[in-house]
Formats: sequence, structure tokens, C-alpha cells
Amino acid sequence: MKFEPTPEELIEAVIHSDNAPSNLNDAKLRVSGSKWNDEHLKALRVIYLDDVDISRLFPTEYLPSESHEGDFTLKLTVWRMLAHSVQCSQVSSNSSRSRPRTT
Repeated sequence: MKFEPTPEELIEAVIHSDNAPSNLNDAKLRVSGSKWNDEHLKALRVIYLDDVDISRLFPTEYLPSESHEGDFTLKLTVWRMLAHSVQCSQVSSNSSRSRPRTT
């Protein structure tokens, strides 16, 4: 099942891409996924889409029904992953800012 974003989704998307291709063998890109930042997203040409119906990503026969406890578990797992991703992104951006030196 190949996912193709709609033109409307792409208009709303946050696109991490440069015109020049990245060297994916660059040593600075070889870090744990929890330490990824904008540079890694650009190298992989990530497009962040918000509010995409999950049935467009996975065949519906593999998804739990809303009344099934697996639906709650799936949603909770996704929310935790998103929260962790946002937290890591904020830590990464805060640590990359220059701080005044204390003496």
C-alpha cells in the first residue's frame, strides 16, 4: 500500500528538504533516532503531515475497532511517541542555541 499525500495535505505540510541531496553516509548523521534534529529530517527529506486519517496509512482490516481495547492502546502509543518526539525536538533546539558565558 503506497501512500501518496494529497495536494491539500502537502500545502499544510512541514517539509524538511533542501534542493541539494544529502550524504547519508556522513558521520554526523549516525546518531540515535532520539537525538535527531532538523539536519537529520532534511537528509531524509521528511514531510510532516498532520491529521492524516490512519486508514490511509494502514489497511483498515489491520486496525482495531474503536470499541476494542487495542484502539486505545494504539492511540496511547502514538501520543506517547509524539510527545517524546516534541520533547526531544525542544531539548535539541534549546541546546543548540548559544548561551551567555558565565564567569
